[in-house]
Amino acid sequence: MNKEKNKERREITIFREFARKSEVGIEPASVSSCRPPEPDIICAVRGKGCVRFELTEACAPEFAQAINNPNPEGVYSCWSSDVSEDTLRKKLSKSYPVPEPVELLIFTDGATAKPDSQLIREFREILKESQGQFRRVWLMGDEIHQLWPETS
Repeated sequence: MNKEKNKERREITIFREFARKSEVGIEPASVSSCRPPEPDIICAVRGKGCVRFELTEACAPEFAQAINNPNPEGVYSCWSSDVSEDTLRKKLSKSYPVPEPVELLIFTDGATAKPDSQLIREFREILKESQGQFRRVWLMGDEIHQLWPETS
């Protein structure tokens, strides 16, 4: 299976978990992958119609690579710095050529050393400057958090 198919399968799995845990009203049977330049996922949300979701992981690419493609030949170490704020800024600068509303789902998948509370503070500071094209921004860490518009 190629790298792109693996990425799609992982995104669908993560998004289905988000749909199951959140109270967004996503219709599970409607979830499907899209190819760039479109956002990663399209789905139907009860009472809202079609919505697009872009997904991004809040961890260093090296960590994601190590977790998703373990080296069967032996043990190796991975060193990196936190790039989650840069990742968010990069996503906020993108424009998606779709008519439907677009939302951003940032997920940790257990691959960050920062607690949700710290990520929420950092991300909300960035979102005060710009929300890009995103109608709403979510964090799926230990729990589901709506970051933008900010809710208590």
